[in-house]
Amino acid sequence: MQSVLQQWPHTFFYIDIKSPDADPTVMGQRLLEVLKTTDSLDRVRVYSTEDRYIAALPPAIPRFVTRSETRTRLANISLSHQCQPASQRDGEQWYGLELKRKVEVVEKFTLGEGISPATLTWDKEAMDCFRSQDKAHIIFFGINSAEDYRTAIELGADGVMVDSPAQAKSWQ
Repeated sequence: MQSVLQQWPHTFFYIDIKSPDADPTVMGQRLLEVLKTTDSLDRVRVYSTEDRYIAALPPAIPRFVTRSETRTRLANISLSHQCQPASQRDGEQWYGLELKRKVEVVEKFTLGEGISPATLTWDKEAMDCFRSQDKAHIIFFGINSAEDYRTAIELGADGVMVDSPAQAKSWQ
């Protein structure tokens, strides 16, 4: 990572932590060392599907809101039409999640529970809710078709992540 940050000193990077075996605190400290050494703290934003890695980051490292908070807020909007406030209320918030996310909805009943498949999908209501509190930046992951790319543009996403940049060139 250090060599990449040094090779492109004026490029903004989204860093996705993929270290299932690493101690989150040690990983966070080592990441901070690299970001300081390369003078990169103002040109990165860190993401992880694992909340424990985001929680263990030193305060100086810019990060996304945890995946679980983002998913929970989106579920409350999509399923209950409730716009919950963000847990952090200071300054800019960065959210990242798939445009469409398959989930299981678990309903608790007196005599058991029911599990139903569902798809959480970002829409205008969700975007308006997230953007109604402070400065929210929303990045969609898994944009792998021209249709999803158009949807992301229509919704006003701040960015998209694709599996194939070469394929994505044809969408514009």
